[in-house]
Amino acid sequence: MCDGCYGGHPYACRTGGYGYGPGLLGLRSAWWTRDLSFFAGVHGFKGPPDRGRNGNFGIHEGINFGAPFGGPWGLGYQVGFNAVHSNFSGDQAYEYLRRADRNQVFLTAGIFRRSLGGGFQWGVAFDLLHDNYYFGDSDLKQIRTESSYLFPSGLREIGYFGAYGTGDDNLILLGRDRYTSLEPTDMFAFYYRRYFVEGGDGRLWGGFTGRGDGLIGGDIRVPIGKSWAIENRINYLIPKQGHGAGQAEESWGLSLNLVWYVGAPSRCVDKSPFRPMFNVADNTSFMSDADGFH
Repeated sequence: MCDGCYGGHPYACRTGGYGYGPGLLGLRSAWWTRDLSFFAGVHGFKGPPDRGRNGNFGIHEGINFGAPFGGPWGLGYQVGFNAVHSNFSGDQAYEYLRRADRNQVFLTAGIFRRSLGGGFQWGVAFDLLHDNYYFGDSDLKQIRTESSYLFPSGLREIGYFGAYGTGDDNLILLGRDRYTSLEPTDMFAFYYRRYFVEGGDGRLWGGFTGRGDGLIGGDIRVPIGKSWAIENRINYLIPKQGHGAGQAEESWGLSLNLVWYVGAPSRCVDKSPFRPMFNVADNTSFMSDADGFH
């Protein structure tokens, strides 16, 4: 990534560790800032709960934190949240479903083990989604896993990630004797990641869902300046129903983020063995399905 450049570049990395000295706001000497990041941006998403009638657009902000877990195995842990605000001018859902806007909160916590020198690495995370849905609130839960092999060059990685629903919810339509069931979408995907020599990385994936739909997507992280980076993600669920009926069953999510790395130059975060392995959940990594009204 940037081996041998320490001292020869204004934002250079140390090759033998992950301490960086003082930096922006004088925070880089504190251990808890080394793998701390704040992010904000814009997003769009759509899924079966939108009944094929509404797409969601808005802004979001959040935090992701990683640190050593302790013990002899080199484990790290991470916690983070993502607050999502959409549909500021209303929506196109059914009239009796309407609210002024839609708010979501994602919480993520996990453990992981990285292998910076090459080899196998893995992680497990738990996600909670509280969704201020069109006509009521829902709480959905899922578990994500990731396992991969990092080639000795440190520039290429192949792996698998999955998302498995562990908590569904029913929404009662207030004032009407009707309800709908929501559940997380199980996802299984294989990916290829390329780390860039000057920092950052990009990844492409393909896979399928637990209901036989297709899945394609990708993400990219590009450093800009000393402590900032652009991070973009997209995920698209290809419905097995095809054209027509599939319009109400497709899911997609897009997220554009500006990220501030508090305790490391943005081009050097790959050097840390305790950088969070998982992005905080959002509508690209936590999709949901609905079975209609009853």
